[in-house]
Amino acid sequence: MLSLLRRERERRGWSRDYVAAKVEVDVATVGRWERGERVPQPYYRQKLCTLFEKNAQELGLLVDAFEESDDLEMVADHPSAVSKLNNEQRAQRLAASSFSPTPSSRSANSEESAQATASLQTPTATISPETPSLMVGSQEQAGQKHPSRRTLLVGLLGGIVGAGMGSAVSWLVLSRSPVVVPAPKAIMNSTRVLYRGYQAGVHAAVWSPDGRRIASGGALDDAVQMWDATSGQNVVRYHIHSPSVNALAWSPDGKHFVSASGSFLGSGDDHTVQVWDVASRSSIVTYHKHTKEIRAVAWSPDGRYIASAGDDKVVQVWDAASGDTVYTYKEHTFPVYAVAWSPDGERIASAGSDKVVRVWMARTGQQKMTYQHSDFLRAVAWSPDGKYIASSGGFVDMTVQVWDAITGQQVLVYRGHSQGVNTVAWSPDGKYIASGSSDKTAQVWLSASGDRVFTYSEHTLEINEIAWSPQQSLIASASNDGTVRVWKTS
Repeated sequence: MLSLLRRERERRGWSRDYVAAKVEVDVATVGRWERGERVPQPYYRQKLCTLFEKNAQELGLLVDAFEESDDLEMVADHPSAVSKLNNEQRAQRLAASSFSPTPSSRSANSEESAQATASLQTPTATISPETPSLMVGSQEQAGQKHPSRRTLLVGLLGGIVGAGMGSAVSWLVLSRSPVVVPAPKAIMNSTRVLYRGYQAGVHAAVWSPDGRRIASGGALDDAVQMWDATSGQNVVRYHIHSPSVNALAWSPDGKHFVSASGSFLGSGDDHTVQVWDVASRSSIVTYHKHTKEIRAVAWSPDGRYIASAGDDKVVQVWDAASGDTVYTYKEHTFPVYAVAWSPDGERIASAGSDKVVRVWMARTGQQKMTYQHSDFLRAVAWSPDGKYIASSGGFVDMTVQVWDAITGQQVLVYRGHSQGVNTVAWSPDGKYIASGSSDKTAQVWLSASGDRVFTYSEHTLEINEIAWSPQQSLIASASNDGTVRVWKTS
C-alpha cells in the first residue's frame, strides 16, 4: 500500500492534507492507509479511486487474501470499526474496488499488465503489420477460466454500479455548455512500434526534429532512452542524475535535448535540469535553481533558451548554453505542471494546480492574460500559427479547452474523454489535436469543430504524454503501462 498509494499521491505533487480534504477524512487516516495500517472502507475506497482516477488494485487498496478467505478480519478506517465481513460486505467492497463493469475486463487487463511486466527486463520493441493481428485476442479467449460464483456476483454488482455512474456522468456532460459532443467513431488498432523498455510508467516521449528518433524517460529508470522511431531498435541510454525522468524536450536543431529529474516515493531527486549533447552522450549544462521536483521543460524555438517548471511554483527561463537564469516567473500559487513557448518565441504559457493558464512575455515576465479552468491543469499547447492555446487536465471537468491566445475567448470545449486529460498536442498543420487521458485512450479530433476522427485504445493504463511526428503521419504515446507506442492516425 505504501509503494502504490503514496507513490501516486507524490507523483501528482499532492500533500496528505490535500488528499484528506478531498476524501473527507483526517490526515492521520491517510497516513495509516499509506502505511498499510488501515484498509479503507468501500465508501472511502471509491472516493480514493475517483480522486486518483485509478482502480483499487492500481492504488494498492486490496488485500491479496481478500478473495481467498471467507473468515478474513480487516481493520477498517475507524479503530472501533473492526468486524468480520459477511458475504454482502465482501461483495460491496469488491464492487467498489474497480471501475470495470465486468470481471473479464479486469482479468484481461491484469494478464496484459503481467505480460508487459515480464518483458520489461531488457528494452524490446514489436513492429506491427499494416493489418492488426487477431491472434492475441484468440489466445486470451482460449486461456480463460470459468468464473467463480463470487466473481459473477462482483461482475453483476459492478455492472449495476457502472450503469448508474454512466447515467450520472451523461447528465453532467449534457448539462454543461458550451459543449461539443463528438460523433461516435470506430476504435482502431494501428500500432506500428511497441517499445517496452521500462519497469514502471513512462512519463515522457518526444520526437527528434527530423522524425527519425524518439527520446523517452520514466520512473525507476535512471536514463533517457533514445531509439529508432521506425523499428524501436538501436537503443542509446543517457544515464541521468535521479531515479526518474519527468520531462524531455529536443533542441530545434536536434543536436541536444534537455531532461528534468524526478523522484521515486519522494526521494532521490536532485531538483536539476540537464542539457545533453546527443553525439557525445554527455551532459554539458546542469541547471540548479529549482528547489523542488521539476515537472515540465520546453526549448525556445530559436534554441537559445529553456523554460522549466515544477513543484516550487515557479517557471525558470535560462540560457541553454550557459545555464544562466534570464527570468524567474513567480505568479503561480501551486505546482506548475506544464509550460510551452509560443511559435514566435515571444510568449510562454504555463499552467498547473492553481487551475489557471498564464500567458506572459518570456524575457520580462509581463503577464499578458490568464485563462481559468475549473480544475487543476496537466497540459498546455500552442497552435502552430500561435493564434490559439489548448489546455487540459483534471478529473472533474475531463475536457480539453481551446481558446484565443490574445483575447482569452473560449473557442471550443472537447468532452470526448471519460477521465482526466493528461496531455494534448496539435498536429504540425494545425488541423487536428491529439489528447491522452487517464481513461487509457488517445483521441484525435478536428481542432476547428471538435469532431473525433480516431480513437487509439491499446494502452492498459493512463497516458502521460502524446506527441506528433514532424511528418504528421505518426503519433507516439507514453503510458504508465511501461510502454511507448507509435501508431498511425488513419
